[in-house]
Amino acid sequence: IFVQDFLNLKAGLIDLPTAFSPLPRRLSFFPYLIYEATALDVISRRGLEDFVSVPGIEEGTLERNQFRLSKGQVGLQLFGRATPSLHRIPDLYIDYVVGVVNGNNINVDNNTTKDVFGRIAFTYPIADISLTVGGFGYYSGNTLDGLTSNPENGAKYRNRLWRVGPDISLTLNAPVYINIYSQILFGRDSNATGFGKAATWWGGFVQAEVKPLRELIVYARYDWINGDRFNDTNVTINGVSGTIGPVNPKLWDAVVGVQYFLYDNFKLIAEYRHGKKELRPDSPMVSQPSKTDEDVVFAGFRLAF
Repeated sequence: IFVQDFLNLKAGLIDLPTAFSPLPRRLSFFPYLIYEATALDVISRRGLEDFVSVPGIEEGTLERNQFRLSKGQVGLQLFGRATPSLHRIPDLYIDYVVGVVNGNNINVDNNTTKDVFGRIAFTYPIADISLTVGGFGYYSGNTLDGLTSNPENGAKYRNRLWRVGPDISLTLNAPVYINIYSQILFGRDSNATGFGKAATWWGGFVQAEVKPLRELIVYARYDWINGDRFNDTNVTINGVSGTIGPVNPKLWDAVVGVQYFLYDNFKLIAEYRHGKKELRPDSPMVSQPSKTDEDVVFAGFRLAF
């Protein structure tokens, strides 16, 4: 639109412009923790249905509508790239995206509130090295259905959401391809459980990739989320008190993997993930164990068109 490459329009199913693809196009089989986690994933071990109730909506439908950065969204976005020929700064490329989406994944919109997002990135290539520095932000005035209530206290509520943070990527293309990149995000849900308490945290990941051969790539990643102290047990609504906390959440993953490309669109994958979640409660609670560990191995293939 108007200037080539600089202003483009897209409408329909949109992949949110996080720095690195949170969808199946990502390199690793296991997802990025910071893109996948919701406030309830951080502060609790209980399910969405324990905190959200919408008349006429089944439990499975609630989960499908729960916003995650890793999910595609329906909406509209403007995007483009400013090349050196446009802004006259040698070797500097500026990419941007701004848009508006429903915010409940690919489902029919569940409220009248629209979410907004944006990203800007500066890329500077020098010979065989390329450096990219950027930032991403997402805001929702209400991630929930307009009829949402807490099933325990019966009170209707809404939840405002922020996700914002920087990213960086450094790529060496010769003599061996090496890519190191990182995303940091700060998250806040204004009413995480329906008792009026905000959940806040920060986290991210660092990943390194090496291609010793054209067909072979080896990689490792560390993900983490550190949550601020959360406690809604000191709040009472309609004679019912909250049940989460006091907790001091901490989550982390370590992922290592190797992939071999038989063809450009067909690869073999072997990957291992070790994950840990610590709620670190101030006082021991049977319903909230302090720590869980998870070890998962994946071996298989991926075929893409």
